[in-house]
Amino acid sequence: MSPFAVAWAVVAVDADVIDRINILQATLHAMNEAFHQLGIQKSITEIVIDGTQLPKPLIAWANENAVKLVALPKADATVMEVSAASILAKTARWDTVRYRPTD
Repeated sequence: MSPFAVAWAVVAVDADVIDRINILQATLHAMNEAFHQLGIQKSITEIVIDGTQLPKPLIAWANENAVKLVALPKADATVMEVSAASILAKTARWDTVRYRPTD
């Protein structure tokens, strides 16, 4: 295991999109988008998602590419790579909130 990230991506979903499709669907959409932004799909053998549901487009991609896809609740507490992804997401969110202009 490398001590450095091979790739990472953070995707933000606008509030109006969340309102239109709901928070769960927006989260699944962001997961799928972030995965495809990585650009390292050929080297992946397994994908672990923190949660109980998987993005349908990612399920299709994993099946087509013989990649193991796992939905694991609380994965950020047990899978180091998911923990790191959680930190990246929280840091990105904090930066967005911290620098958001007030009305």
